[in-house]
Amino acid sequence: MMNANDRRDLILQILREKKEIKIIELSEMINVSRETIRNDIKILENEDGRVKKTYGGAKLEESSRETAYEIRRQANRRGKLAIAKLASGLVEEGDTIYLDYGTTNLEIAKQLVAKNHLTVVTNTLPIINVLAKNETINLFVPGGYIRRVEFSLAGTTSMQAIQDIYVKYGFFGCSGIHMNYGITNIVDSEAEFSKMMMNRSTNVFIVADGTKFGRVSYKQLADFEEINKIITDQIPDSQKETVNFFKEFYPNLDVIQSDYRI
Repeated sequence: MMNANDRRDLILQILREKKEIKIIELSEMINVSRETIRNDIKILENEDGRVKKTYGGAKLEESSRETAYEIRRQANRRGKLAIAKLASGLVEEGDTIYLDYGTTNLEIAKQLVAKNHLTVVTNTLPIINVLAKNETINLFVPGGYIRRVEFSLAGTTSMQAIQDIYVKYGFFGCSGIHMNYGITNIVDSEAEFSKMMMNRSTNVFIVADGTKFGRVSYKQLADFEEINKIITDQIPDSQKETVNFFKEFYPNLDVIQSDYRI
């Protein structure tokens, strides 16, 4: 069972995604009592001025007109750029790759647009817009319904479209990297699509900045034995235990950190 801080962090992540939710839904999603959720919301209300208790639930009041995607895109941009440079350096012209959901993969796309004759599978509209500028890049978009909060496509249609698709490299974002819970993400539909593409990637790379270490989200994407590399900007000192954990139990997992320092 996750500790109280991880649980409240997860509640915040869910509120950022859904904006408003009922206590009973949170209770079922996180598998704790409704009373525990009520206490968590009360604490979050005091700690974070955007969290507001509602009748039977909670909501997140955004103080900015920026979309959630735009807010995340601006967060730790230098770190994401450092990750993007490392990740794009692994790709050679002619490669077939998958770019997952997330703002770090958008930065990778901005680096890859200079490479010719790539084949790229993606369901993220901002990534499509970036890579479409290079006429030599073959873009495959599985489709689905639009998730406007993420400017992405998801759903059963997209799952069916990738049944016969395989790529050399798959770059996957995430919401959390935790020793006990593996790689996690917050959105069910995206997580299921990502897991399916992991099974169709010869090499599975997780791209995540240092803030994701030690965090747990709602849906597990993968166990550590299912991935080949974690590419990050810098693992915080508070999470150095995680690096030692990888070295001891997953010696074949390559953790790459950039020279960029926060």
